Amino acid sequence: MIDYSEANFQALQILLKYIPNLKILSIYAPNNMEMADADRWQHLIESSLIHLHIFKFIFGYYAIDPRPKILKKLEEFRTDFWIKQHQWYTNYEINESLVSIYTMPYIGYEYRLTPTMNKYVNSLINHSNGFNNVKNITVWLKPIIKNLYYFNNIQSLTLTCEDDDDDQIDEYILSEKQIKFLHMTVNLSNIKHLIIDDECCMTPSLLLKILIQSPCLSELTIENNILTLYLKNSQICELLNKNIIKLDISDDNRNIYIKSNDIDSFYSASNCQEDRCYMRLDNLLLILSKCRKLSIIILGKIRQDIYSWIQINASTLNIDFYFTLID
Repeated sequence: MIDYSEANFQALQILLKYIPNLKILSIYAPNNMEMADADRWQHLIESSLIHLHIFKFIFGYYAIDPRPKILKKLEEFRTDFWIKQHQWYTNYEINESLVSIYTMPYIGYEYRLTPTMNKYVNSLINHSNGFNNVKNITVWLKPIIKNLYYFNNIQSLTLTCEDDDDDQIDEYILSEKQIKFLHMTVNLSNIKHLIIDDECCMTPSLLLKILIQSPCLSELTIENNILTLYLKNSQICELLNKNIIKLDISDDNRNIYIKSNDIDSFYSASNCQEDRCYMRLDNLLLILSKCRKLSIIILGKIRQDIYSWIQINASTLNIDFYFTLID
């Protein structure tokens, strides 16, 4: 496996010529235009890698060429040499200026579904299990209904929205009906980590449905100002308290804090073992009093008052504190 290769094709060619009996080759080169050259690969394989039976790859690059020229270049990976002789099937995608081509089944561990993505799917491929290797996926809410793939083994799901002022916000709110399409795209039953970006527009009822369909969920990443909106729903609080053992509620804006009544709502009878947030000392004390099972607290940037309290009291608590002191 050649991972994150930035080598030029000539250098890789020299290396591979020293391995003439190579039977399996996997390459991940997400930002290397030279690698996406079907003719050069065919010549190398026919001249120096005649024993190569399995060839898996993900090639990507940024292109400014017109769409027809890009497609013509990618279609060279679908000639008889690739399909009939070796059964190496490829899909390719164009996401604005980012071009990617990959063999199926997909060998990457991460995948992103974006609203600007155009897929060019090989009809000869059975895609039912084609993305079983993917463990982490980021989904923009808008393209869910248009997705052709299914992700069965996802452990980390990131939900976000396209940041585009020209589009209506309603296009990015995941409605009650769209939850069915999310379920058709991702197997929620295996998810362990749910990440909700601050740009994500989601109703409490939708979040509740996602939580109910995600029995293995144990980690939640969400900004604290968004979390406070969901804490008004008692069913959401109950599920979070029951299942979440790692909580990241950090926020780039240190002036936004969780209100004490929201903390009380969430942390009462909480099962949280790890917490990450920016907060005042009184909020930290409230969390410690309500969340008895905490073993790790990742505070991010803290001020002097919290630091002084930790210095005095840390030895009496069975908790590891991680933080950066603000000057």
